[in-house]
Amino acid sequence: MKKHITTLIIFVSAAMILLSCEPTKSRVIKQAVTDIDGNTYDAVKIGDQIWMAGNLAVTHLNDGTDISQKCNEHAPFGIYYDHTLLKEDSIRLRLCPQGWHVPTKAEWETLINNVESNGKMMAKSGNVAAALSAYPHINATDIEEFNSSQFSAIPTGYWNSWWSYAPTNFGTDMKWLNRRCYFWTSTINEGNGDPFVVYFEPATGDIQFTASELHIPNVEVPTPGTGGCRSSVPVRCVKSEE
Repeated sequence: MKKHITTLIIFVSAAMILLSCEPTKSRVIKQAVTDIDGNTYDAVKIGDQIWMAGNLAVTHLNDGTDISQKCNEHAPFGIYYDHTLLKEDSIRLRLCPQGWHVPTKAEWETLINNVESNGKMMAKSGNVAAALSAYPHINATDIEEFNSSQFSAIPTGYWNSWWSYAPTNFGTDMKWLNRRCYFWTSTINEGNGDPFVVYFEPATGDIQFTASELHIPNVEVPTPGTGGCRSSVPVRCVKSEE
């Protein structure tokens, strides 16, 4: 009898050791937060961070200020936020719901590192970009390769809005749609004053931070200040530390 008890204790101990060594999986938190417009978002816990599991969809700051003129919606990809909203601290800090914020470049790097170091999230591919990305718009040969982190990014690309001195001549130019997932960071590039974006491309595994790819000089027009380009990119919010 003692032998059986000893064997059982050893077995249980070994199982506990194995479980303690197993990487922590991400955990989805249903209806974790509601924004000022009444949109509800699930969240996902990855490492010590808690992220929204969907793109921000507000047209008001969290104090009620209307920003709809700087929100470009492109169904089914959601809202792309004008870069000027991210340039100013006073606006950027009110974009996410109370208790959440636009992540810094460093916080995105932490997310990427957490996924990269977690074997359970990496599925078969070893591709962090794929592990972060839901891939609903392009057929995949092995769905297990995608979204193992449950972060559920979709390849929205980014939106360049162009206008000229003629108010009726307004067009849009989508870049990298269905190929890359783009998100704003709250970190400003000292070189050009624009916020960094992070992008990841599931098909190639490419992950980059850039503050220059979206920066396009003003168009030469007869009346200064009446033409140019503005870039719009989706936002994901991360929960602030309590």
